[in-house]
Amino acid sequence: MATLDSSIVNIALPTLTKALTAELYQIKWVIVIYLLVITCLLLPLGRVSDQYGRKKTLLLGFSVFTLGSMLCGFSFNLLTLLGSRMVQAIGAAMLMANGPAVITHSFPSGERGKALGTLAMVVSAGLISGPSIGGLLITTFGWPSIFFVNVPFGVLG
Repeated sequence: MATLDSSIVNIALPTLTKALTAELYQIKWVIVIYLLVITCLLLPLGRVSDQYGRKKTLLLGFSVFTLGSMLCGFSFNLLTLLGSRMVQAIGAAMLMANGPAVITHSFPSGERGKALGTLAMVVSAGLISGPSIGGLLITTFGWPSIFFVNVPFGVLG
């Protein structure tokens, strides 16, 4: 979910520019702020999960990411969308910091490489498929759908 969301928004920039009456130099922050928050929080949140538990942090990450996704979909202007993307990025950082750690501790050493490889494949698939899925969603349901698509997965997580 977190990696899909880093690439699904790229295709929406022209649509977001029109819908939120913003300029391209402003709307690019929808992507930049998401990646910036993740980058800044990835290591500290890894440490937090070591102290307070990976499962708790992972579940909280799903909740925060899902909340951020809903807020993004309901955003009515650029500032609201940017704030919502920050919330979403906090949840994404929790998920990204914990995924490999949970796998490392859940699988025996003989199966760990296969499990981590599968995770890497899923992450790559999310990055690659984002623009195509985003284009389809925007054309069919409008720009908020690129954020709402995360909600069912977040609830299941």
